[in-house]
Amino acid sequence: MAKTHREFHKGLKQMSFCLEEKNGKRYWMVRYPNHKYSRKNGYVYYHRLVLENKFNRYLDPSKERVWFEDGNTLNTDMANLRLVSVSEHRSLASKSQAVLEPIKCAMCGEQFQPPSSHSLYCSQRCAHWAQERTKWPPPEVLVRMVWRMPTVSVALRLGVSDKAVEKRCKKYDIPKPPRGYWQKHDAGKPIFEPKVKVE
Repeated sequence: MAKTHREFHKGLKQMSFCLEEKNGKRYWMVRYPNHKYSRKNGYVYYHRLVLENKFNRYLDPSKERVWFEDGNTLNTDMANLRLVSVSEHRSLASKSQAVLEPIKCAMCGEQFQPPSSHSLYCSQRCAHWAQERTKWPPPEVLVRMVWRMPTVSVALRLGVSDKAVEKRCKKYDIPKPPRGYWQKHDAGKPIFEPKVKVE
């Protein structure tokens, strides 16, 4: 490993996040080209990185899986993730896949058979439209958020990518903390938070 997982997670503020739709569920992914098991595009599943940070080692994708205790694949809180074997994951998945009643898509209203109890949309297209229609906080609230937590944290709270947050700030001329701001913040050094007025 070029870096320990703890060192890597300290640098997540500068990493690029995105959402992936797979089998009717959505997963957070983060760009980490130097990861041993990263894809060709450099992305890896964020929930796997969370457990890798916990155990301070790589997870073997051919032998180890991550199970979401509450069924919510976007909930990457440590308490919601359990490391299991491939066979155990298959067993847990089969038990959770009871026959579900058809539901209406939360986006288009069309009735469909959900692949899991966590499914909300009938297709990847509807999931994408729903993401585009994020209920953004007012600009005066967003400016407080970007100055009180890293962009990655803001993105996770809103259920969007960090790039989407950056575009939103640019649209309303909301200034963001300069490079090195959060390192100083984490180190307990004096920092200056400007009083920004948003029209």
